[in-house]
Amino acid sequence: MGDWMSSFILKEISVNSNEPTFHVHIQSGPQESLDLGDLAEGWVINLKTGRPAVVPADPHVFESFLRVIYSTLLLEEGGFLLHGCAVVRGDGAVVGSGISGSGKSTLSGFAEIGTVLTDELVAVRRVDKKDIPSPLMGEGGVRVGGVWQAFATPFWGTLTPQTPVRISSPISVLAFLHKSSSSSVKRLSYGESLKRIMGNVVLYQQDSELADHALEACASFVDEVPCVEWEFPKKPSAWVEFESRWHE
Repeated sequence: MGDWMSSFILKEISVNSNEPTFHVHIQSGPQESLDLGDLAEGWVINLKTGRPAVVPADPHVFESFLRVIYSTLLLEEGGFLLHGCAVVRGDGAVVGSGISGSGKSTLSGFAEIGTVLTDELVAVRRVDKKDIPSPLMGEGGVRVGGVWQAFATPFWGTLTPQTPVRISSPISVLAFLHKSSSSSVKRLSYGESLKRIMGNVVLYQQDSELADHALEACASFVDEVPCVEWEFPKKPSAWVEFESRWHE
């Protein structure tokens, strides 16, 4: 499911042939339970005992269940689930964020070079390691305390779901996507970046504590990772044009 899931793992998904339900077992972690709230009434997972959550065996319901799990536990661990695509090119991932129709799947489909982690929802989390050489800091630069990583998820848009060669990558840049007749890349301020990323973070529950977690994580993210506005035409050369403009 992804190596960011250090405190919980989906151990088993089994289907009872006599009942239309999934039984999802979750490994014990630092939390004792996970309450999925009103969107999943009755789905309280006991992380301490491993008692299974019973979910209706409907693909759409089960995907919703997984989305709530990803979103909630990422926020608990200092990360977030983001509406976006992630494409690994070179030493890092370009994360393109936007609402439905902004071009996430289009750009992912144009990425002939690189690995597409997802074209719909990206798991973002800081990996805490000291003295990590970072291309974002320039030659010989070091970011102490961790690096923000993009992780593959099982959630896909219009592209055919695929198993990526790698499941995660350090994030080189976050680009907010806009379709246009011409290509442009504009660096965004801290305040503008924070406003835009908060609008694209997945929050399924009206919970003030989770909202605070999201704000804290996003504030740290935009302070450390370059954020740009990327206007692009719908043509395969979009990636080449972006990289030439981004590195100017």
